[in-house]
Amino acid sequence: LLIATPTGSTAYSLSAGGPVLDPAVAGMVVTPVCPHASPSRSLVFAPHHRLTVTAKTPPDARTLLCVDGEPPLDVTGGALQITRATNRTVRLIRLKDEPFYVTYQRKILDRSQMI
Repeated sequence: LLIATPTGSTAYSLSAGGPVLDPAVAGMVVTPVCPHASPSRSLVFAPHHRLTVTAKTPPDARTLLCVDGEPPLDVTGGALQITRATNRTVRLIRLKDEPFYVTYQRKILDRSQMI
């Protein structure tokens, strides 16, 4: 299961078959990774929603949480609660003054047509 902000949606969610969120959207996207049930789709939540994720695993299995390059954290036997999206923002340097979707088309859509 993948949970991403708009910043993470252009890499993580998109790679897992989920949507890309506009950077102006203050929310989270939850995308199943390799879902067993084919109707499983991504869900988009407002930033004030509280999410609880519980892994249903056999007693001898482990559940690991990976957060954007950090070492995995063992969360076996417990529920993970995402309290809400943070109010903190990331300031990114823009090398070109072009709208998000122009960059998205140039880097993602146009590149995928080359393959």
